[in-house]
Amino acid sequence: MVTQKRRPVVWLVDDSPLERELSRRALAADFDVEVFSAGLAMLERIATGGAPATLVLDWHMPDLSGLDICLFLRKSFDRASLPILILTATGERDALLTGLDAGANDYVQKPFNSGELRARVSTLVERKEQNDQFLLDAALRERFIGILGHDLRQPLNTFALGTRALLGQGLSEPQKKTVQRLANAADRMKRMISDMLDLTQSRAGGGLLIHRLNVDLREPCLTLVEELRLGHPESTIDFVATGETRGLYDSDRFMQMCTNLIANALEHGRHGEPIAVSLEGDSEDVTLTVENHGEPIASDLLPHLFDPFRRGSVPGRAGLGLGLFIVDQIARSHEGFVRASSNPETTTFVVTLPRKPGSLRPAPENAPA
Repeated sequence: MVTQKRRPVVWLVDDSPLERELSRRALAADFDVEVFSAGLAMLERIATGGAPATLVLDWHMPDLSGLDICLFLRKSFDRASLPILILTATGERDALLTGLDAGANDYVQKPFNSGELRARVSTLVERKEQNDQFLLDAALRERFIGILGHDLRQPLNTFALGTRALLGQGLSEPQKKTVQRLANAADRMKRMISDMLDLTQSRAGGGLLIHRLNVDLREPCLTLVEELRLGHPESTIDFVATGETRGLYDSDRFMQMCTNLIANALEHGRHGEPIAVSLEGDSEDVTLTVENHGEPIASDLLPHLFDPFRRGSVPGRAGLGLGLFIVDQIARSHEGFVRASSNPETTTFVVTLPRKPGSLRPAPENAPA
């Protein structure tokens, strides 16, 4: 049995009965057309949760103008999710540009040619269908990544525990080095899986989940720095904390953020130069700063550092390019922000977190949007 494909639904808003009928007839050959005699009735309909494949909108109406409707709808719908075509009797360029600036995708002048109107609406409907399919495919891909990452964790944890156990079994030095490399590889894989799961969570739920407790960030930061010093004996990591660093924070997420920033500094810093980590608290927020010496970040790359899947050009670098993205998401989840700066001598990342929700000052201009 062949299932007939449903025709796209187009909404038509026009206060003139004659022009409304002419437009409906022109579109009815290819679309299911729902008509409205006034903009307010259409807005009440869309408020119930429905939305058309394309909205065809008369520009001059007595209750609400097409301009008013466009401006209102664009607060909730972008051009891809709700295409709008305006019908207008005016041919003035400034008026048409005003309509496009207000959020219309396209326009057709009255009196219109039926074939032209159908063609322009068809183009908008097709673009919306492509956008909807793209969003669906993206959601399915991220759901798959989330399921895969979750399922990989258990066998990887077993592997990591096994390698750690082997290290305490009196192995020879060559054997220890081999097992240690396996353990380090397992740790890297665990971090990548965690980053993948954080990515899918942040995109699906509008941010990372955090569990705030009254904690002093000085303690987890110092613990982490000491662990990294043990793991990187060839590097110098300086740490200093000043001021009041206690507040309502997710300690685990904070340590994750610190790990990503310091690991980034260790990877890109100049060999032999120290990594400077500082924590400073004032009456309103706590600021974490991580600074390394080395090659500067290119100015055209700085605005995109916190985009997902951005990776540097270091040979042999391991990772998915999610580390700085996760840093930004953790800062945002704490109602904070992160910013980066780089010059020929140093590269600096600064994270500012409010001591309690709702108390942060406005983010600076160079913080990621």
